[in-house]
Formats: sequence, structure tokens, C-alpha cells
Amino acid sequence: MPDEPTDKAERVRRVFSRIAPHYDLLNTLMTFGLHRKWRRATLRLAGGMPGDGCGLDLCCGTGDYIREMLVASGGTAHVTGVDFAEPMLELARRRFPREVADGRVKLIQADVTDLSFLPENHFDLVTSGFGLRNVDALSPVLAGSYRVLKPSGLFVSLDVSRPFRWGWAPFSECYLRVIVPALAALIAGGPREYRWLHESLATFPDRRELAGLLEQAGFSMQRQLSYGLGVVAVHVARKAC
Repeated sequence: MPDEPTDKAERVRRVFSRIAPHYDLLNTLMTFGLHRKWRRATLRLAGGMPGDGCGLDLCCGTGDYIREMLVASGGTAHVTGVDFAEPMLELARRRFPREVADGRVKLIQADVTDLSFLPENHFDLVTSGFGLRNVDALSPVLAGSYRVLKPSGLFVSLDVSRPFRWGWAPFSECYLRVIVPALAALIAGGPREYRWLHESLATFPDRRELAGLLEQAGFSMQRQLSYGLGVVAVHVARKAC
């Protein structure tokens, strides 16, 4: 295996490119099948997806949030997915061949810290599922999301977080540091890649800090809640009118 790059963005890109073929199965096993339920629940918190709406999914991976936005809209919304790991996007293209062909789904390989290629005031909803902790810098992602949202548009983040409930931190630490890499080794033969989950969480803002960063970017917080005994945090924030 080649040496790990020192640049965080390049390291993360390589990690997710390697695990792409096993990503969906590992996500399902790691969350006991709950990650899709959580995505659907967060869209309900955001009021769903308008039938004629435009959605943007950051760090879209293989397209789980894209699928949920399409389902919520009755299949008529237009959704753009952005990810910098081409193997992930290739799996998403195979998942939505008809929607890609007719233009309802656009998949773009790019770094979400620079969304200048997207139009201003364009999207009704911006989502990120288990993606923000992997970016090189949060502030430009949040600022870019604010810029591309329509007035009163919503930003939804679903991500791993440090548990705030007393007594659960040791369990979370053991699960992310030991169990997840072991599971990855069993399924994908790559425990090193899934150690990144624990490493990325160590420097990622907790739920209150992330809410503060969203407010600094101009958003007003609408909802904060947690799933999985506090290990997963949800933030719903609105752009000003």
C-alpha cells in the first residue's frame, strides 16, 4: 500500500476511494441498518422535499441522501450530488442511471470547500450525511452552502458526534477505535481506512460547537437533536429570508 498522504483532503479522498465498493454494506452494519431511517427522519424535520424543488447533497458518496430526496419529492425533484471520490460517484451513477440521463440527478466530482461553481440562491435544501467531519475546513463549506441556498432554504447535517450523555463516551471510543476497524477488516480487508472515523471525530466540533459555526455562517438554528444514544447529531438550520 502506498504511503498515506500528509494533506488531509488527499488522504480522505484516497480513503473513500478505497472503501467505495464496500461503503454501503459497512454503513449498514455499523449503524445496524439505521442510517437510512435517520436520513428519512431528518428530511421530515426539514419539511420534506418539494416536488419541484432543487436539492444539493454534499459529500454525497453513493447517493443515499439523493435517493431520499427523490423519494420525498415523488421522484420529481432535481438533486445535485458533490463528492471528491470518483469511485463513489461511479457507484452513484450506476444507482441512478435513468435520473442521470434525464437530468434529475447531477453528480459532480469536486471539493465541497469550494462551491463557487454552483449558482447563488438556487437550492431549497442542502444536506450532508456523515460528511462534514471529513472536510479540510468547515467554514468555507458552511459559507458556500449559505450562498447557494435560496432565501429561507434549509441546511441539514447528519453526522457522528462525541456523545454528550454521561457514561456513553467509553462505549463510543471502543466502538469507533476497535470494533469498526475490525468490522472493516472482516468485510473489506481494510481496517486502516476505517480508523479514519475515530481520528476525524477527535477534531470535529461537538454538536454545540457545530451549531455555533452554523450561526457564524449566517444560519438560524431550527433543530438540534441526536440519535444512537448521542453518537449521531442532527442540525437543521435556515438561511435568512
